[in-house]
Amino acid sequence: MLRNLLIAVLFINQMADAQNVNTTSSYFNDVLTDWTSANFGELEISKEFTDKHNGVTHIYGVQSYKGLAIHPAFFDVHLHNKSVVAKHQNFVKLGDKSFTISKGELGAQNALELAFKFANMNPKSGFGTSINIEWKDQNSFEVNDKALSSEPISGKKVWFYKANILHEAWLINILTTSKSNWWNLYIATNSGDILEKIDWILSCNPKDCGIVHQHKIPNLTGHSVQQTNATPNQYSVFSIPIESPIYGSQTVVINPRDSMSSPYGWHDVNGITGAEYTITRGNNVYARDDKDANDAGGYSPDGGSDLIFNAAFDITKPASDYLDASIINLFYMNNVMHDVWYHYGFDEGSGNFQQKNYSNAGAGNDYVFADAQDGSGTNNANFGTPTDGQNPRMQMFLWNGGSTVASLLQVNSPSGIAGKYGGVQAGFTPQLTKTPITAKLVLAASASNNALACDAITNASSVANKIVLIDRGNCTFVEKIIEAQKAGALAVIIANNVSGSLISMGGSSTGITIPAIMISLSDANILKAQLSNNLTVSLYDSTGSSLKVFDSDFDNGVIAHEYGHGISNRLTGGAMNSSCLTNQEQMGEGWSDYFALMLTIEPGDLGADVRGIGTYAIGQPVSGNGIRTFPYSTDMGVNPHTYDDIKTEAIPHGVGSVWAAMLWEMTWDLIDQYGFDADIYNGTGGNNIALQLVMDGMKLQPCSPGFVDGRDAIIAADAAANAGANECLIWNAFARR
Repeated sequence: MLRNLLIAVLFINQMADAQNVNTTSSYFNDVLTDWTSANFGELEISKEFTDKHNGVTHIYGVQSYKGLAIHPAFFDVHLHNKSVVAKHQNFVKLGDKSFTISKGELGAQNALELAFKFANMNPKSGFGTSINIEWKDQNSFEVNDKALSSEPISGKKVWFYKANILHEAWLINILTTSKSNWWNLYIATNSGDILEKIDWILSCNPKDCGIVHQHKIPNLTGHSVQQTNATPNQYSVFSIPIESPIYGSQTVVINPRDSMSSPYGWHDVNGITGAEYTITRGNNVYARDDKDANDAGGYSPDGGSDLIFNAAFDITKPASDYLDASIINLFYMNNVMHDVWYHYGFDEGSGNFQQKNYSNAGAGNDYVFADAQDGSGTNNANFGTPTDGQNPRMQMFLWNGGSTVASLLQVNSPSGIAGKYGGVQAGFTPQLTKTPITAKLVLAASASNNALACDAITNASSVANKIVLIDRGNCTFVEKIIEAQKAGALAVIIANNVSGSLISMGGSSTGITIPAIMISLSDANILKAQLSNNLTVSLYDSTGSSLKVFDSDFDNGVIAHEYGHGISNRLTGGAMNSSCLTNQEQMGEGWSDYFALMLTIEPGDLGADVRGIGTYAIGQPVSGNGIRTFPYSTDMGVNPHTYDDIKTEAIPHGVGSVWAAMLWEMTWDLIDQYGFDADIYNGTGGNNIALQLVMDGMKLQPCSPGFVDGRDAIIAADAAANAGANECLIWNAFARR
């Protein structure tokens, strides 16, 4: 039992997977010895499980005060043979009373109104009485209304600790109607202010939501399926380790499920022999089209009673002609991700994605909704990760990787700079036509005294009915354009913030009604210098530029990247907390790139090879640099990234790419030491060792980790699994970067 009463009560959250809690609690006091210098109040365990492969027990939870959880006062403890492997806490020192308490009378209805306003959603009229709130208890509720959101809207009272103030707040969780954001909003009951906003949807967002236009499009022809006899359980796909159509051909794979990870097959949902579905749906994923962006569940190919899913892919045809092949490949790759990572500890107990948890550990009913050719955006892909027991959502978009810089901007006055300028249209806004949009050009201003427009535009009266110039950086293109639209702008010009090639702005939003283009940094500087001289411009398509479509459902690297967000969010801080990767130095994008690289290593590859991410989706050849600042390579001449680069790299994708470069360095050192094993499921090579250490490291690091936390967690993982045999190798690999 706990001897030190400074830890008042150890609560077991009703959603916790707590089979081992009694055993753990008997020596939890020893684990928390150095945490008891002040009264920390109550601790709620939200998740506890023990890894089968190394015997490490992981405990995650949150501090609470007067019955309400304190965010972000999270803790984690990791034990091996009753010894501490790692522990972290971010507690509020309740005993010293150095903080102040802020409470108010804001009710659930008003909190919901504020949430809808923030999310740019327009609920039905008569809001106050038309929303049916289902109360779970006196401090938590749920709203189930498909007209408002395709996922349940939940709310609960919590404390939110910020700037030495313990704010009482409503935590509202809402998936927007545009599906571009899945918000967790902390709304103060005292003021109605939004204290924090966390988005569960993470996007591919290459180069800050864009794709670089610098490579020729490969001359791709149709890929035919290698036919086999009609053997049950077959799928025509680009099979791992083939990354995409530019790396190899579509083939038929037969019964590719893994017997340990998916013991009843990919189409089972009840744990009894025999498929419950003959479409691309099963225990791990439900793959379907969402071309109309209604999130309601679209078409899925039917393989019949023998589960034969053969459909040819031909890039020379419209995307609608190869929809079956898109969905089949998406279904296949999601299942591969599930089955592979199960072997490395992303199983039921740790919070993986399954409708039925065969082991009875963890929470079920959270298979992946995977939407192919999603119509809510272009040049992008995303993954939304709720907590264990709620369905994650993957959205795969079409990419116009063949679009070119076109003459979209005409400067009318002053005469000294008049003429046509090049630009690239955003993929998620209305497209320009031959009819010009003509108006004065105005530079945006925002509360942070800059032209980034990441918050409300403060010179809205000047922007209204004008074309607004906004700087790239700090937030998504969607957010900038929405702020411009709110201010009444007719159109948006985004000024690139780096020299060189332009990018296509990717994103997803069904609420944007004004067009937007990007122009180069040099052209933007010319315009900015003339803003005071009655600068008038026209936006229109003067070239009739054509687009070539690439379907990211065939880019296995992009699918692996998106699924990887689900893994890193479920494992960091525990599966009941999906908000631990929101800090600026978090490495989520890096783990996702790393997973894409690791699933597509082929025998004979070398660490110094050039490996770009997303090359197919953006119309690049195999040798292309991809969608990051540098392609991945252990050759510092190809990828010179070091830790210092996170000061200037974009958040989070650029920062993540630095982390992935470090993991890639470590992996190839381990391959050099132990060899490469092509068996990604059960192999024993350096690549398998690296994967296990990276997966275990995510569990052992604290909520809101930085690079040093991540490295130290990998070293701790090696100590637990391998008695520290690789500590020097790991240290040196990270030190190199």
